[in-house]
Amino acid sequence: MSASGAVVNLCAYVLQTSLLLAVGLVLPVLFRLRDPRVRYRYWMTLLAVSLLLPLLVLPIMGRPAQGAASATAYVAGAMTMTVQPGAQPFSPWPWVLGFLTAVAAARFLWILVGLFRLEGMRRSSPVLHPLPPSVQSEVAELRIGTEFRISEEARSPLTFGWRRPVVLLPAGFDTLNSEAQRCIALHELLHVKRGDWPVILVEEFIRSLLWFHPAVWLVLDRIALSREQVVDREVVRLTHERAAYMNTLAAMARHRQSAGAVAYLPFFHRSHLLQRLALLTKEVSMSKLRLGLAVSGSVAVLVFAGVVATRAFPLVGQPGDAPTAESALESSTSPSQSAEPAVYQIGTKGLTEPRLIKRGEFVRPPGAPPKNVETLVVLGLVINERGVPTEIKVLKSDNDLLSAETIKGVSQWRWDPAKLDGKPVSIRWIITVLWGDKAAAHQGSEALKQLSPPVAPIPDEHGVYPMGSIPPPKMLKQVTPDYPPEAKEKGIGGKVVIQVVINERGEPTQAKVLKSDNEIFNAAALAAVSQWRFEPPMFDGLPVKVDWIISIKFMPAP
Repeated sequence: MSASGAVVNLCAYVLQTSLLLAVGLVLPVLFRLRDPRVRYRYWMTLLAVSLLLPLLVLPIMGRPAQGAASATAYVAGAMTMTVQPGAQPFSPWPWVLGFLTAVAAARFLWILVGLFRLEGMRRSSPVLHPLPPSVQSEVAELRIGTEFRISEEARSPLTFGWRRPVVLLPAGFDTLNSEAQRCIALHELLHVKRGDWPVILVEEFIRSLLWFHPAVWLVLDRIALSREQVVDREVVRLTHERAAYMNTLAAMARHRQSAGAVAYLPFFHRSHLLQRLALLTKEVSMSKLRLGLAVSGSVAVLVFAGVVATRAFPLVGQPGDAPTAESALESSTSPSQSAEPAVYQIGTKGLTEPRLIKRGEFVRPPGAPPKNVETLVVLGLVINERGVPTEIKVLKSDNDLLSAETIKGVSQWRWDPAKLDGKPVSIRWIITVLWGDKAAAHQGSEALKQLSPPVAPIPDEHGVYPMGSIPPPKMLKQVTPDYPPEAKEKGIGGKVVIQVVINERGEPTQAKVLKSDNEIFNAAALAAVSQWRFEPPMFDGLPVKVDWIISIKFMPAP
């Protein structure tokens, strides 16, 4: 993907997740989720959902799978654009992407420096031996092998390490009373028991990768607060000394005063002392019914917010998102949007219509209208590349019995298939059958002439209309694709054919590459097309969604 395409997708992703996280940050207040354990799991789930949002919403928003019986394909509008390297302005996107990457790399380096610094602090700090009796009792009770050391650099207790966890205690720890020592040691031992250190590392990597995303930072801050509150409550539950523990927290905060010597470590942020003390003064509980309702409501709201976010700020499609239609045309061709091989429409430029070579008979069923009553049945179908009728459906009918018999008869018909550039292709076909004294059957272009008034365009199950039956939308904004530097240097040219659905707001969505002379151009073409804007397509006075085909030619400088 080109730098411009990456930046476009990154901006869309940030907007998607910002909307989702904004909603998610309000829900705990709305549903009164006060239990720190519930909040911790909620914040962790919200972070995971935001990171995986495009993958999670894709199945909900996705169009039908290939070959679905209900898939409908119509002729699309088309336009052609030519791109030449000489006309390309300076593109800032590679520099923007480079800056974002450089800052993320610097933050990753900061994490590594912090890890080395922690190891240096561990080695330079003497082991606390012997352990105070109050600390020994907690170690024995929890059965956790943890090394306690006294550090002159630590302003507050620091716990790190996975297989060999270490607790660095600030100087002066040995001067505290036994109850305070017990509370501090128990708090740090519970972090070790929970396995919080690897989780903290992952959070820091996420913070570094998405350093420019303030909503993610807010959620990470909520996670850290909830984690501390969970441990605080567990300490109080085990010691039964709420007041003593609160006094210990306040004493440690006064001792710390500021981040001081550990300010350069990326793993230890705000202590959230006020929020932690405020929660400790309250008795928090939730009934199972209330918890279930709150969780169900939160899930429903988040799913809705996720769908709205991805629809409002769609990502640019990738070349591999859809199968390539090798026979797609650059102008009036309309491949099927969800079936393979491509399905073309009557009247496509350069397409030879199919020729009927076998015709089945129609038998008037019992209970059908008499012969002196004319009954019209209009069928829509696809004649595949073998000349076999498929996806037969009734577009218009005056009698259900005759509809069923018409489908039965047409299903036995066979054609010499439609051809494009001498190759057999599938075509969307129409057949009119008139039952009565003047019985007649017409197909293809001839059938369209027989329909008065014509059959109204029928959208597919996603509400997408055929472009050929409504006025084409007017272009409001057109962005010229960036000419890929590698292609420009090598003098490479080519054409990319893209299929999009123009929604009710005139925005191209669900962009897919149908045909490409060289994949090097795909990302640049998709990134540019995603920024185009049209007047909303209209049908019966209402905005609708329509298919559209765009052909972009990249021509190297002579």
